Amino acid sequence: YAASSAAKNSAPVVGGNCISISPMHALTALGGDDGIVRFWDNRVPQGGAQDDMNLNPFCTLDVKSSTAGYGFYDQSSLLSFENPNEVTSIAFDDTGMQIAAGTKGGNVALYDIRSSKPLHVKEHQYGLPIHTLRFHSSSGTILSGDPKLVKVWRSKPSAVMSTYGNDDIPE
Repeated sequence: YAASSAAKNSAPVVGGNCISISPMHALTALGGDDGIVRFWDNRVPQGGAQDDMNLNPFCTLDVKSSTAGYGFYDQSSLLSFENPNEVTSIAFDDTGMQIAAGTKGGNVALYDIRSSKPLHVKEHQYGLPIHTLRFHSSSGTILSGDPKLVKVWRSKPSAVMSTYGNDDIPE
């Protein structure tokens, strides 16, 4: 009885699917199966010999809320345990100032790390999990891959953006 009551009072267990370390900052990002990316500062000691299970992030990013309403994920094919908002891939750019997070439902959200609002959400047309994200710094593009395709799209402003308003950018 004591073990079951202790389990009721403990925090829920969340699985991590992907991890990325910023190339410029002492940040580690962990993408969770609950749609949240958790950040840790690698310079701050965590826990100790008696507290190894309580690694508390200093910041979180709610990708689930940012990608709600986007995508082509087929809800009718959902198994009872599947979560289309699960973060399946994350990557920092070379400067460490942008992070991209891909979901099981086939969306990629691009963020400036100083904001919780995405700069852009890219939808993959098949609703399949994003398994790979890479920034191509010299071209200012992001490569995002799911099991059927790889998309290449702009992560930085271009001459096209200065010609069009931000809402009128052709893809």
